[in-house]
Amino acid sequence: MGLWSLVFYLSQPLVFKYIGLGSTDGTSLSVSIWFLFFGFKLISAPTFRFLLWSGAVLAGIMAALLKLPFFMAAGIGLFCYLVVTDARSLRNWVALASVGLVAATVFFAWTRYTDRLQAGAVFPFVDLRLSNPEMVWWFFGDWKSRLSLGTWLKGGWRVLNCLFGSFVLLGLGFLGGWKSRPPKLPLCLLFGGVVTTLIFSHLVLEHSHYYLMYSSAVAMLCSNAFLWLMDCFPINQRKQWVMTGVLGILLGLSLLQGLIGMKIAADFDPYYQRVASIVAEHTTPQEKILIQGGGWGGDILMRSNRRGLSIWDTGILEDRAKLQALKDLGYSRLVMISESPLLTAIQKVNPGDADRKRWYYKEKRTPVVEDWPVLYQSDDIVIQEIP
Repeated sequence: MGLWSLVFYLSQPLVFKYIGLGSTDGTSLSVSIWFLFFGFKLISAPTFRFLLWSGAVLAGIMAALLKLPFFMAAGIGLFCYLVVTDARSLRNWVALASVGLVAATVFFAWTRYTDRLQAGAVFPFVDLRLSNPEMVWWFFGDWKSRLSLGTWLKGGWRVLNCLFGSFVLLGLGFLGGWKSRPPKLPLCLLFGGVVTTLIFSHLVLEHSHYYLMYSSAVAMLCSNAFLWLMDCFPINQRKQWVMTGVLGILLGLSLLQGLIGMKIAADFDPYYQRVASIVAEHTTPQEKILIQGGGWGGDILMRSNRRGLSIWDTGILEDRAKLQALKDLGYSRLVMISESPLLTAIQKVNPGDADRKRWYYKEKRTPVVEDWPVLYQSDDIVIQEIP
C-alpha cells in the first residue's frame, strides 16, 4: 500500500492549503489519522502496550473534540476490524473500549462546558446546542432528506470530487476492494464512514470537507489495486520507476481536478473582495458594524479591516433592549450581503440542486430596519446607518 498512501499523506499540506483546511478541518483529519494509527497498533500488538494506549486516548480525545464524525468513523472502523480479525480477544476489546470510553467522557464533559458558555452569550450568532431543534436537524437531518434521491446524488457527486478528483480513479478504488484478497482494514474504515454518514446525514452530505473521513480508506484501497496490478503485470525496475512517475503525474492532475471541483473556483471568486471594498469605502475604521452574510469567521470584516459583530438576520434588532445595548456598545452601521452569484452557480450544477435560487439580503430583513438611512444599496449589498 506504500505508494498511494505516501502520495496521500504528502499531498495533505497542499490539499489543506487550497481547500480551506488550514485550521479545524485539516487538524481534524490529521488527528483522526493518528487515532487510527495508534488504535490499529494497539489491537494488533501481541501484548498490551501502555504507550500505544496513551497515544490512542490522546488522539481520540482530540479527534472527538475537533470533529466528532471523524472520530466516530475511525472508531467504528477499528471496531469492525477487531470483529473480523480477533473477535475473541478480551484484551483487545477492553483496550479499544477503554479508549472510546475515555474519549467519550471528555467529549461530553467539554460539550457540557461549552453549552454553559453559549447559554451566557449576549448576542449569539447561532445557538449550536442540541437544545435548539434547528441544530438537531442541522446535525442529523430528517427522514425526508435521508430518503431523498437528490440528497444522495449530490453526496455522490461530492465524493467523486473530494476523494478521487478524476472520476476514472473510482474504478481503481473498486478494484482495490474486490480484487485479490479484500483488504480488511480499509473496508472496515469505509463501513465506519458509511455508518457515521447515516447518523450525521445532513452534516456530512452538505459539507464537502466531511468526506475527508473516507480519505484513509480510499488511499489504502487504491494502493491495494496498484499493488495487485503490479503483480499481474511484472516489469523490470526501470519500467517501475517510469510507471511510478507517470502515475504521479496522473495523480497530480486528478488532485488539481478535485480541488477545482471542490473549492478553487469559489476561493478565487472576486465577489467577496469587491463587497469588502464597498464596506471599506462607506465606513470608517472607528465605526463598529453589524454584518449579516459576512461569513462564519467574519471574512468580510477581515477583508475590509473593520470591527463588527456577525448576525444571522435582523430579527435580533426587533428586541428594543438588545438594539439599545448594541447602540450603547458603539454599533452605528448595518451591512447586509447577498450570496455570491458564482457560489450559487457552483451549487446549481450539483445533481439535485438545479432549482436552487440565489438568496438575497432582503430575505433576512425584518421591519425594524426598513426605514433606517441608506448609505449604499445594490442587489448585492446594503449599508445602513443605525439611527
